[in-house]
Amino acid sequence: MKFERGTICGFGINDVPELTFVKDENGKVELTQAYKTWTGMIDRCYRPGHEEKFKAYADCSVCEEWKYFSNFKKWFDENYIEGFDIDKDILIKGNKVYSPEACSFVPRIINLLFAKNKKRKSDLPRGVKYRKYGNRYSAEISIEGKVKLIGYFKDVDSAAEAYNQARKEYILEIAEKYKDKLKPNVYEAIKRLG
Repeated sequence: MKFERGTICGFGINDVPELTFVKDENGKVELTQAYKTWTGMIDRCYRPGHEEKFKAYADCSVCEEWKYFSNFKKWFDENYIEGFDIDKDILIKGNKVYSPEACSFVPRIINLLFAKNKKRKSDLPRGVKYRKYGNRYSAEISIEGKVKLIGYFKDVDSAAEAYNQARKEYILEIAEKYKDKLKPNVYEAIKRLG
């Protein structure tokens, strides 16, 4: 991809540069959260070589409307929830296009629950490991950065089923925890995906 002068990754156009920076209470100039979110989204989709490092963003794009920072900023101001991350595929499962119809703001923990595994070390289903000792399979789930053993099983399918059930319960628990902060359509979508 050829980069055009004045664009973000050859795609994004900051047509309102005065909305890019803000001064904090000490007078220090920093990027606005809207601008950081917009450039991060564009970077994930258009930075050369990014798709090799982050396979989940292969073939992802940003809608034509959000090519312009002013359009994204308007949507951001109407939808942003402090401390939440932008997500493109909870409202529309498997979505690859960042757009006003598909995007929402969710807590990072929820965003990570639906993230695709980076690099799989085996062909086993997500959450399942083979244990040579005892010739069995374990089901494990990561909860807030800590691995929790679900149990040991004689076959892959039983371990995968146990993992999927534990994951679903955890997703529903997290959805309930954030229910009051999430938009109703986002809350319902998370429950459906769980």
